[in-house]
Amino acid sequence: MQVFMYGRHSTAKQSATEDVQKEACERHFKLTLKPKGATLAGWFYDAAVSGSKGFADRPAGVQVWVSARRGDYIVVSHLDRAFRSLIDGANCIEGLKHRGVHFVALDLGLDTSTPMGEFALHIFLAAAQMQRRYIAERTREVIQHKLAMGKPHAGQRTGAPIGWRQSGLGWIEAPDEREQVEKLCVMRDSGMSPARIEQMINKPDLRSQFVRRYAVSKRWTPRYIRLAFRARDLGYPKCFLNSRSRKPKADHTPASA
Repeated sequence: MQVFMYGRHSTAKQSATEDVQKEACERHFKLTLKPKGATLAGWFYDAAVSGSKGFADRPAGVQVWVSARRGDYIVVSHLDRAFRSLIDGANCIEGLKHRGVHFVALDLGLDTSTPMGEFALHIFLAAAQMQRRYIAERTREVIQHKLAMGKPHAGQRTGAPIGWRQSGLGWIEAPDEREQVEKLCVMRDSGMSPARIEQMINKPDLRSQFVRRYAVSKRWTPRYIRLAFRARDLGYPKCFLNSRSRKPKADHTPASA
């Protein structure tokens, strides 16, 4: 079995920390792993690399990730030198465990090759899962707040819901856009597909009549044409629709002014 010692620092001003990390890893190797017959694979260090990058996205980190085999060890002096967050660390360590690679974090006394290390890993993963739930809960609260303020959020299309425009108090009706939707529906009722409708409304003589003033993307694409049909059929709900879902998400937007 081989031992991969890994370290990292974020900025050029922290270069002195390499000696401290390396010394701690070497001490553990000599006192604990070498007597078990382990050999040293080397010291792998990412200098001036931000912790925001995942372990396998760093130059030295990816070398360790692809080189370690079943029965090998990865040793770090501090957990945050290897992983950007508790969740990132939990995911990576669990992946290494399935590959049969042992992970040692000296600051936490975490060694996944021992029974106590296995126990600590379960606690570690449980803590990461709890953190995920807290993050998800905070994200939902932020999304609800942004919707209530009439603002789009990450993961949804930007601009205003179809048939609405943004004002200081939320969404208010956009008659001009609804008029465009009515024209699109006439084309649909004549048997045209959304793709065919897009071709028609982008002709030079019609293009100026079908401009989405309240959206980042000013064009009516087939996807948004389908969303426009849904919005009209549902009575123009004040929420962002998703073409993959049959039902619109709950409306958290206050009544229009």
